[in-house]
Amino acid sequence: KQIETKRVIKDLETEVVAKDLFAGKLEEVQEKWQQILAAVKPLNHSLEALLRSARPKRIHNGMLQIEAFYKFHKEQLEQERHRQKLELAMAGVLGGAIRLEIVLGEREAVQLEPVVDDPLVKAAEEIFG
Repeated sequence: KQIETKRVIKDLETEVVAKDLFAGKLEEVQEKWQQILAAVKPLNHSLEALLRSARPKRIHNGMLQIEAFYKFHKEQLEQERHRQKLELAMAGVLGGAIRLEIVLGEREAVQLEPVVDDPLVKAAEEIFG
């Protein structure tokens, strides 16, 4: 399996050398995100799992920002071994090389509305005060 993965990486490296830089827009990356995940999976299952909880955020100065929502995920995605595999897979899917920046995002807080007239809540209030 490791030989097969090395062959895939070597094929991607050869393909990327022949390509230009990615000059597309964020929308194109977002539309192809599932394809990127599929391209990463044979290279590293853990990396693909990390990317499932991240999202492409923006392209700025020729660099794609990927937003991770957990510090651990950000740190893992920033590791050189993961970055290289991700950049190679993305170049294969997007048709050009792209530089990455991993940023830590914040999950939107969910606003919960108070439950007013629920008999179960009233019973709990009576029992527990």
